[in-house]
Amino acid sequence: MKIGDFAKACGTSISVLRHYDRLGLLSPVYVDRFTEYRYYDISQAAVYKRIKMLKNAGFSLSEIALMLQSESAAEELFVKKKAELAARLHHLESAKQMMIGEIVMQNFKPLYEDVNLPFENDEQAIGKWQIVKNDANALSVKGKYMYFLPNGERYWGYSWTKGKFIVNFRETRYSNNYRIERRGDEIYMIIDCKTPDYERTGETVAVVCRKVDGKHYSKQDIARKDNINLPFIGDDGVIGTWKFYCLLHREQRDRFLSEAIPSDDGRDKDPFYKQIEFLPNGKCVSLYAQEKRVEDSYTKGFVLRKGDSTACAYEIAKRGDGLYLLLEWKSGDWIFGGRDPNYYVFVKN
Repeated sequence: MKIGDFAKACGTSISVLRHYDRLGLLSPVYVDRFTEYRYYDISQAAVYKRIKMLKNAGFSLSEIALMLQSESAAEELFVKKKAELAARLHHLESAKQMMIGEIVMQNFKPLYEDVNLPFENDEQAIGKWQIVKNDANALSVKGKYMYFLPNGERYWGYSWTKGKFIVNFRETRYSNNYRIERRGDEIYMIIDCKTPDYERTGETVAVVCRKVDGKHYSKQDIARKDNINLPFIGDDGVIGTWKFYCLLHREQRDRFLSEAIPSDDGRDKDPFYKQIEFLPNGKCVSLYAQEKRVEDSYTKGFVLRKGDSTACAYEIAKRGDGLYLLLEWKSGDWIFGGRDPNYYVFVKN
């Protein structure tokens, strides 16, 4: 039957059938070499139905092509898709809980206080503290330890002055009262952390820390670092200029590569990290906000940032017609907060 009749029988359009033919998914049984009319057999409707079911299940056309060619590839992709769907269900539930939390919190405003407090020393506070009680993550440190640096020096979003533990992030800033107590042979600090609705309720949550030592640490001492003295290995595929495309959380990475994330997800009109240019000699130049340019180096698979001694892994991926660079972003959240890195995604210019 002609392509138009076959399209009606399948409940689709001629353009879809032509597209499938170009991809090698569903080709006509015969093409008239004079008129170029395409002819299909009614038995091919079963193939079209299979393609449609696989698309509805979330498989891309490139994946479907592999599945139609190989039973082993089909089985492998079914297992992979099942795992992806399980992960998406988990993230969906997490998003639901987050949305519920945001609805509850929508009447609360971020807490902003004047944190430019004069520094007063407290020798007992200086050193390393083990967090032994942090209910409801009142203190947003993913790890077991926190530090009070000499002279109240700030690291990540934390600093201090006598009697005050200061939280100072871009989205919020305030000070919490702390007190130090000796219990037997141990020294403890109790920080009365302000809750998000502190301005309305005046409520605080007690975070308890045990003193480990009284060393005078510096930011360099406590920062996580990578070995950035890696030998240079060229990578012709990365050379050129890459412009910001989006910012992804770690759990979104695989979904982006499988084209599960829409093209505009994570877009930012004014990103902090604007572009990165790779040169053939192993150098790379990053452009940040306020037109700040920083020169670093790279070796195949890693951008080596000397400013904070981090080796940020990168990979190049093709998605649709675009070529993308996924670069680990080891910010203060990773360096001091112990969190997993996010990913900056750049598109080839």
